[in-house]
Amino acid sequence: MTTIEQAMEALADAFAGIDGLSRYPRPPSSVEVPAVVVSLPAGELGDYSPVMGQDCMDLTLVVNVFVQWGDDEAAWTELQPFVDRAGASSLFAAVNADPTLGGVVDSALPFNPTNFGPYTYGAVQYLGAEMTVEVLM
Repeated sequence: MTTIEQAMEALADAFAGIDGLSRYPRPPSSVEVPAVVVSLPAGELGDYSPVMGQDCMDLTLVVNVFVQWGDDEAAWTELQPFVDRAGASSLFAAVNADPTLGGVVDSALPFNPTNFGPYTYGAVQYLGAEMTVEVLM
């Protein structure tokens, strides 16, 4: 059975094809932007349930994307390709390109990015967004 850590690493690896994007499979102490950070939502772990006689886990993962924030217009311009539904830099498209995350999970379903705005991470303020990904493993 796939572990939660393996699922988080596989999700971060799904973004390997996005040029210039730093990937973190778990929250680090600091990030190098543009960056994507995979984490668990606060207060939730997942739902274990038997499916067709096998133990499965339905896991919610959060993907945050951060860009440098200084000039508002430049930051929004840099963030936009990551939150688009399609394109070479789209997080959504990267997960949909391989919904098994390299065969590590049974399926991964990304949802539209939300919560656009300022994020403070490691005492530095960034512009960012988050995308929830439902993972079945």
